[in-house]
Amino acid sequence: MRLLALLALLALTAPAAHAKRFQGHGPFGLGVGIGEPTAVTGKLFLGDAPALQFGASWSFRREWLALYADYLHHMWRHIPSLAGGQIQVPWYVGIGGLVLLDDDDDGFYDKKDDGAFALGARVPVGIALAWTNAPIEVFLEVVPHVIVIPGLHVDFGGQLGARYYF
Repeated sequence: MRLLALLALLALTAPAAHAKRFQGHGPFGLGVGIGEPTAVTGKLFLGDAPALQFGASWSFRREWLALYADYLHHMWRHIPSLAGGQIQVPWYVGIGGLVLLDDDDDGFYDKKDDGAFALGARVPVGIALAWTNAPIEVFLEVVPHVIVIPGLHVDFGGQLGARYYF
């Protein structure tokens, strides 16, 4: 967990990269992520590297609803573009928070059989493919998260998804 925190800190304090944010489309993207959990997701670029990511997701494995928001920092420097510059390939890391709502009485986070409300932190790490001539982004993301309320619990999630940018 310390390694993930260090990676997030390094990424957020890294110097700005030379490439521009997904060239060829607007700063706001909306789409879906399939995996664990499955989500409706959005991303808003605040500049070339920083972005806000948010979503509502459903875990088929744990049967909970999660609402999340993350601050992401995209690294453009060390991953080349593909297809003669038509596809940009940044990786990103971030930090965020989540709220879990669980009413299936399995006692997963609160060890009781009365449903659950949980708060936690997450560290998304991912890679994206963005076409410069189309407003589309495809992403693969792994997200370790730590539940801190009502008790300490560590879990992982991951998604393969796509967003359309406006």
